[in-house]
Parts: sequence; C-alpha cells; structure tokens
Amino acid sequence: MADKRLIDIQRELILAQSDYDGMDEQQYLAQVETLTKELYAKEDAVHKYYQYLEDTIERAKKEKEKIDKYIKVQSNACERLKQYVINVYNELGELPMYSEFNPVTISETAGSADVFDPHSLPADYWKREIVEKPDKNKILKDLRDGKKVPGARLEKKQMIRGLK
Repeated sequence: MADKRLIDIQRELILAQSDYDGMDEQQYLAQVETLTKELYAKEDAVHKYYQYLEDTIERAKKEKEKIDKYIKVQSNACERLKQYVINVYNELGELPMYSEFNPVTISETAGSADVFDPHSLPADYWKREIVEKPDKNKILKDLRDGKKVPGARLEKKQMIRGLK
C-alpha cells in the first residue's frame, strides 16, 4: 500500500480508530498497527524528500555562484580587451583593418556627468526625493497590542518547525 497518500493513510487510521464495532480486538489492533506503520513510513519519506529538495536547492545555489563568477570573469576579460584596443588605437592612431571578422570601430560617447565634489555644487543642481512608506514595525506593535489600525490587519501564518 505504498502508493497511498499521507492524507489517505491518516483518514483510514482515524476511521479505524473510531469505527471498530465490527472487528474483534485482535483485528482492530492489527489494522491500527499496520496503518500506523504505513503512516510513519510515509512521514519519513516526506521528510527525506524535503531534505532532498533542500539539498538540490543548495547545490543549485552553489552552481549559480560558480556561473555568476564565470560570467564576471568573462565580462572583465571583454572590458580589458576593449580597453586594450582603445590603448593601441591611442598609441598608433589607427585600428586594424575593418573586415567581416574584425568590425571594430572607436567612437566617443555623448558623455556623462562625473560629480567629483558634490558639496561644491550649486543648490539648483540638487533634487530632493521624499519616500513615504508604511511604518510596519509600528503597525505590527499596535496590532499586537490590540489596537485597530485602519487599512491593516494582523496576519498570522502557519509554519513548520523542525525543517529549515
């Protein structure tokens, strides 16, 4: 009966415990013991599967870190290569011949503002940003103290302990 779902085993166990009128005591105990063993085995399998999923996630995170490092190394290599070509152009004044396999050209950007001393900027070059957002800590404290806060409610969620 290993293909039963956990909920089905629990349901059968509850029914067996509440409806034992048609069985003798030995049949009843044997059925309850069998269902209890199935239940424990299924619970263990659920926990093992959960651990397997957690391990898979951890391995994937480590692989992602490796891939992110690899991407960073390759991106840095591209930037160094571009800077090398610019340096060669600045020294020699010319680029390698343009071809289908070497479509390199150099141009200047439109420029960007480099603010090296923000304290010496005039006031009209500053902008003010005001960010308003709910003070969740205060709201939570008031809700826990039993106060009613319009537009907010205390939300409680179930959680599992014993698993990461």
